[in-house]
Amino acid sequence: MEFQKEGKVTRKIISTKYILFIVSGAFEGLADIIKRRCHLSTINLNSPATTTSAMLYQQVTAQDLIKYGLGPEFVGRLPIRVACQDLTTEDYEQILQHSRGSILHQYRAAFAAYSIEIHFTAAAIKALARMAAEEKTGARALVTILDRLLRDFKFYLPSLPINYLVVTEGLLAHPSFYLDFMRQHPLAFDRANFQEILGMALAAFNQQQHTTFRFAPATVAFLYHFRRPRPQLYLTATKILHLWQAQATPDRTVLTPTWAKAAWDEWHGLSPQAH
Repeated sequence: MEFQKEGKVTRKIISTKYILFIVSGAFEGLADIIKRRCHLSTINLNSPATTTSAMLYQQVTAQDLIKYGLGPEFVGRLPIRVACQDLTTEDYEQILQHSRGSILHQYRAAFAAYSIEIHFTAAAIKALARMAAEEKTGARALVTILDRLLRDFKFYLPSLPINYLVVTEGLLAHPSFYLDFMRQHPLAFDRANFQEILGMALAAFNQQQHTTFRFAPATVAFLYHFRRPRPQLYLTATKILHLWQAQATPDRTVLTPTWAKAAWDEWHGLSPQAH
């Protein structure tokens, strides 16, 4: 607009005194430049560990960056240089379970929109972490791997009578087999996953509270038919167990259907006749 009114544009001057420039990337090929400068080769090195890119990046100089192709003026604005280590399998596990906006949380929310409760076993999380470490593309690999393995499940599950999905190491290894079984036997698949989630909630509760509670087989059947149209089974089972713990005695460790229903009514403030 200024050019249209006056026929010229006044250049704006920006002071970079309080601007922090951050540049990050893989810098493919930079390690070879550092290696040549240090007169290193993969043949005469004493330790294979010294050949890793992370070790070499720690020795990078301004001249290495200039030879790499960056302008001297640009390099001068990058006085602090840090070499990042490759993420370990343990790092990927932490990212999956504890990072803000974790991809697992995103998948739980996406499936919950279709009334499907999804859980990932500890073994499955470790398997995903190993796959991501092998990709060597950083945390983004987790998105790629999960999309590749669970894309068809996101497509087919909403149209089937399935409310529960447990992602196991076996499912990640053979997703097509599990998907075919799910499509041919949806109710059996749903019930098996229901029992798996119920078992996960029970095991976690017993471990945290140092208890030995069990669900009677009739209680499992009751909870399945009572809760099946609604997700959040893990939360429901945990809450019922907490209520049971408040009234249980050492000789009462098996939760019966009658008490499970009473606990459900108490949790939601309902009278026994409400159901």
